[in-house]
This record gives sequence, structure tokens and C-alpha cells, in this order.
Amino acid sequence: NYDNVYISPVDYVARGCLCIAKSINSLSGRTFHLVNPEIIIYKDLMDLVSEYGYVNRIIPEDDYFEAILEDRMILNGEPFYSAFTTVMASIPDEVGQEVALFDTSQTTALLNKSGIYCAKPDIKLFTTYFNHCIEKDYLPPKENQGPLAEIKPATDKKPNENSLFYSIM
Repeated sequence: NYDNVYISPVDYVARGCLCIAKSINSLSGRTFHLVNPEIIIYKDLMDLVSEYGYVNRIIPEDDYFEAILEDRMILNGEPFYSAFTTVMASIPDEVGQEVALFDTSQTTALLNKSGIYCAKPDIKLFTTYFNHCIEKDYLPPKENQGPLAEIKPATDKKPNENSLFYSIM
């Protein structure tokens, strides 16, 4: 599924690296993927954003990217740009078309024996992330979220409603 998102907390990855490194001699020839064994899909991630309290809106994916590229995403009467929109607009169409799936069974078995568990990608984890980002001024508090950008309609195209993307903040 193209919508898979791997949320792997850094403390899990760091502890996992150390555990594997300490046992490297007995693990020869084995592969360990240090990613969260629980995948979340993008829609569920955006649902967590909403559950935390930020407002977001479903937008057809093609319309979202075209609006960025064509300066039709408008906030306060001006084309809207952010670090996120700049990065998203620079990704070529073919990127993301391959799906990476990771077998985490060996990793999970080894780390669980050592008392290392990965946090589930749920509201508890995302509350921690959002609170940290707010504390560091990476995100505004949900109460201070500004208006959502609007997308001016394209003059020559109907929206493709098969693929969705989300606009936040």
C-alpha cells in the first residue's frame, strides 16, 4: 500500500542498535529491520492529527500537488508556501511508487527478549510528539492553529477523487 507510514521512535531505534551491536558475533548473516513493526496508513495518521485537535481537510492528492505547483494554494490572499509544501512539490512523480515492506520478526524477537519494545503509532505516541513540537516552537499549539489554506479551482480540470491527501496547518 502506497499509504504506509513507518513511525519508528528514535529511542527504540537507538536501543535496538545497541542491543544488536552487543550481540553482533552471534547474529552473523541475519538481517534486522529497525522500523516499527506496526504500520500506520496515512489516513489514520491524519485521523490522529485531528484527534489531537488540529483541523485538517481531505483534498484529492492530484489537486493538492497541482495546486502547490501552480500557485493555487492560497492563504491570506497569497500563494501559500511552507517547508512541507516545498518538499512535497520537489518530489518527482515516480518517487513513492514502490512499497517497502519490512520483516521485523527477527528484530522484534531479539529486542523483546532484552525488554525493548516499540511504541505503537497511536494517540499516546503522537501526543508526545505534538507536545514536544509545540514546546520547541516547531508547531503552533492547536488552539493557535491558523486558517487552512484554500485551493483555487483549476480552470481546465475536474478533480480526481480516487486519491486523497490532507492539508494541515
